[in-house]
Parts: sequence; C-alpha cells; structure tokens
Amino acid sequence: MTPLLDRPEIAGVLEDPRLLHLAVETARGPHVTPTAYAVAGGRLWLVSSRNTVKVRTLRRHPRVSVLVRDGERSVVLSGTAEVLSPWGPGDAMRLARNPWWPRALAGYGLRNAALLGGYLVDAAGCTAGSLPHDRVLVGITPQRAMLIEDDQVVRVVGRWPSARRASSPQRRAGSVHRAVSLDGVPQRAAATVSASGGAALGWSTPSGPVVLPANSLEGGATVLVPAQALRVAGAADGDAACLSFDGGLALRPTRLAGAMLRGRESILSRRGALATVALDVERVSWWSGFRTGTVQIAARAARAAA
Repeated sequence: MTPLLDRPEIAGVLEDPRLLHLAVETARGPHVTPTAYAVAGGRLWLVSSRNTVKVRTLRRHPRVSVLVRDGERSVVLSGTAEVLSPWGPGDAMRLARNPWWPRALAGYGLRNAALLGGYLVDAAGCTAGSLPHDRVLVGITPQRAMLIEDDQVVRVVGRWPSARRASSPQRRAGSVHRAVSLDGVPQRAAATVSASGGAALGWSTPSGPVVLPANSLEGGATVLVPAQALRVAGAADGDAACLSFDGGLALRPTRLAGAMLRGRESILSRRGALATVALDVERVSWWSGFRTGTVQIAARAARAAA
C-alpha cells in the first residue's frame, strides 16, 4: 500500500508550502500554531523548543492534526506525534530506535535553509528557551487524511471516527459577525486577526484535535468552513475550539506574529458547501517575535462590567 504522504494528490499539496498548522490537545482545548516542516520516511517532521506548549503537550497527549494549505487546495491530516531529542533518557531511546531522524533533520535543514539562516541572525537577542541547544525533533505519523479543493472534500483517506451526530446549526440573532476585543495584544499580533482572510480552525473531538481551513469574516471571530469537512471530522456545536491567525512565513523569527482566539464554537448555519462558525472567545494567546502571552477575555469583560 502506498504510504499516505506519498499519494500523489497529497504529496502535491505538501510540496510547495513552507508552513503547516499543527493542532495539539491541551486541557483547555485545541492549540493551533504555524510551523515549518519537512517530509521524510512517510512522516512529517518539525523542529521546536522543548519548552513550547506544543512539545510539552505532545509528551502527554500525542494525538495531533495538521493543516497544509496550497492556494485553493488543503490537506488535513490526523495522527500521532513523537518527540525525539538527546536531552532525556526516554527521548534518547526513541531517537536511537528511529533510523529516519538523520535524513529528516537534513531534509528539514535543506527545505528551510533561509528560515534557519534568519534564526541564526536573530539568535543573539533571543530568550534562553529559544536557543539552538533547546531544539527537539517531532515526527508526525498520519493515520487519515482529507483533501479539500474549492471548499469541497474531494478525497477521504482512512477512517475518520465521525460517528457523533453534529447538532443542528442554529442562527443566533446578532451573532453572525462576532468582534473580539484585542486589548492587551501587541499591535503586530492583533493586526493578523483584524485582516480578513485565511485562518486555521482548531476543534476538539472525541478522537482528538482537528484543524480545518477557514476564512474569516470582517476580521472577527466568525469564519466560513467547508461544511463537509466538519461532518467528516465529527465536529459538534459547543465543542472547545480555537482560531489561529498569523502573518505567514517570515524569514526572521523576530518578524513572526500571530494570535490564537480560544473558547467554544457555535455552528450558526450551513449553506451549500460552507458552514458559518462563530467562536465565543474566552482568551487570546499571541506571539510577536520571541515574545508570547495570553489575555483572558472573560476576566476583562467581568472587570469592565463591575
């Protein structure tokens, strides 16, 4: 059987983009961030700091989802992840058992040479948690996939556990465009939310997190999502979810910025190929260069009302 990532329709989408969106499952719902990647040995490979939320989470909960967008085509993958590094006995044993890691690391370096060069330029001013010696390798083994073209799911590979019956969408008065306060979020990170366009929608399901392509409406917390993808993934109204926005690939880490809105999703309507989904935002996590932070929206609202 052809490995999933070697299927022509999937490999064709993975070939050109330099970033993917990775969804991990934290105790407070999905966490979705963009990251560079490479493909080797039937797996996706990432490099990250061992102290990031995603790496700490993967050590406890290895189920992940990946979104790669290439124009009007998207691939959504679901599977498991493994952290490999020489920094601990468990990691070192997994590293020794995995014969693909040298090729994966070399492939990552070649594919992302310009990005790594920019990282080295910025390394002098980075925080201790971002230094080169802090890096770990993450290998993702996909178990199922969706291929989406022009908002339609055109291919489903593997078994997606979508047995849950999604609740009927309910249009709520005044809820179609939900703005969110970005007070306390640095301007560069806030600007990625304010700009209408592409976003990554993370959703918690009983089978693990899933991340889907989305397009924001008026730069708020309401997006359009392929309706069939929601059904295949088993997404249901009221689940924990997030919306991740970023400015795309930057060759210098100090120029990266983005924000992740986190809360619970409401499926407002399904019309044709698209579903309208709105997020009730509880907190906003942001990154700007090497700086990160979280703003609790609910707490701010309560103080404002007092």
